[in-house]
Amino acid sequence: MKRLTMSPKILACAISAVAAMPVFAEPSTPDLDFYGYYRTNVGTSNDGGDQMCYKAAGARAKYRLGNECDNYYEAGVKGELFNQNGRTFRVQTMLGGSDTSESGIGLIQAAVMGDNVIDALPGATLWAGKLYYQRHAVAMNDFFYWNASGNAGAGIEKISLGSDAKLAVAWIENNSGAAGDVHNNNIDVRVSNIGIAGGALEVGATYAAPNLTDDQEAMGVADNNGSLISLEYGFAGNTDDAYNKVVLQFGNDGMAGSTGVNDNTMEGSSVRAIAFGLVDLADNLESEYNVLYDTVEDAAGNTTTWTSVGVRPVMHWNDVASTALEIGHDSVTSDTIADNKLTKITLAQQWAAGDGYWARPLVRAYVTHAKGGQIALGNGNTAGTSLGVQAEVWW
Repeated sequence: MKRLTMSPKILACAISAVAAMPVFAEPSTPDLDFYGYYRTNVGTSNDGGDQMCYKAAGARAKYRLGNECDNYYEAGVKGELFNQNGRTFRVQTMLGGSDTSESGIGLIQAAVMGDNVIDALPGATLWAGKLYYQRHAVAMNDFFYWNASGNAGAGIEKISLGSDAKLAVAWIENNSGAAGDVHNNNIDVRVSNIGIAGGALEVGATYAAPNLTDDQEAMGVADNNGSLISLEYGFAGNTDDAYNKVVLQFGNDGMAGSTGVNDNTMEGSSVRAIAFGLVDLADNLESEYNVLYDTVEDAAGNTTTWTSVGVRPVMHWNDVASTALEIGHDSVTSDTIADNKLTKITLAQQWAAGDGYWARPLVRAYVTHAKGGQIALGNGNTAGTSLGVQAEVWW
């Protein structure tokens, strides 16, 4: 089947046209913003053909700098449609896709949020729809370790618990199973902004259970439920951009090894610990860092452990130019598959709209070398080198 694809330029024009359509939300005037993200690159490999990307077999993520082979884009509109008497209704929509995705363009966010609409919960937000729900990630390897986003959901956020602490409760569904036809109901409860020792603690629990059809029950489809407990403590660094976070997560059965959605076939337990952040090292020199330990034990007692260590120092030469060096090492050990290690090094020269670590738009030229026991090159090699130029922007 021929799949439909759309360039970022055409995507932006299409969504801008949608944003320009009349919206009937009296008595307020709609206040909508066009927002999004994309990255695109040109590259090649010393093994011939297109750029190669390197990821340790069994690892849940890979270090990103000079190691992203897809052209990825997402864009949408968001903002207020109604604001009266202190009550606000907002919308958030987003289309997204990748040239490596077989589904092409897809609707990845479409939700309505109502602020201060429940009299008994002043300041709270009621929402329903499809949403990137309170996602937490390590930026340098794009690992979303706490991400309950699913097909659709509903919930209430920003429920005041006194001081700065806020409660959020959500019901979010996801599909699992080999055919993707097992319906799971996930209940996610979180308390954020708990002030401790100059930092902020966020704690959460997600419980999920499959809801099998009569036919699935008759066929004996697995119906394992599961739970995931998450704790994240964050504290600021010595600059406006700098930060540090420490994460602990414990999963069981359907949530073993999960980041927030249930797998009806899984039985076992998991532990995950992460320390990551951005630190200021010297004048004009700053660095991301990541240290991760993730272990999953299945019902048979087989254990798979992923450990990861990475740094990305960036030296700023002036208000637009910088040089980045990323070194990342992943190791996956398992009772059922061969041990696997991968070290990836990237050197990149960058030009960005400002001298901040997160300044975008950005153009970078890079060379990446990887070496390890099992690299997904498809040709039996255990080392590879790629070079290329990438554009990255968000707005």
